Amino acid sequence: MPNNALTLDMTRDRMVEMKVTSPFLGSPMHQDLLAVENAPDDLLAAIDEVRERGNEGGGDLGYLLVVHTMALLVNAARDYRLSTK
Repeated sequence: MPNNALTLDMTRDRMVEMKVTSPFLGSPMHQDLLAVENAPDDLLAAIDEVRERGNEGGGDLGYLLVVHTMALLVNAARDYRLSTK
């Protein structure tokens, strides 16, 4: 898989402080262990990387984060459908 990590104009410290709301994701992004993709004002991380990082400690945190993310996406899609009726 090609690495599409962004080269950001703002410093990594500032980006993590301003844009990353999860401490679980902020720390590895700050340490350049989790690639940042998309645009600086709409940051994304690859779901597979999030799952792998979450499961590194021997637990299932990565899978829990994936399920949580999917639930958020389903709710957002439902809300969008309801708002366009």
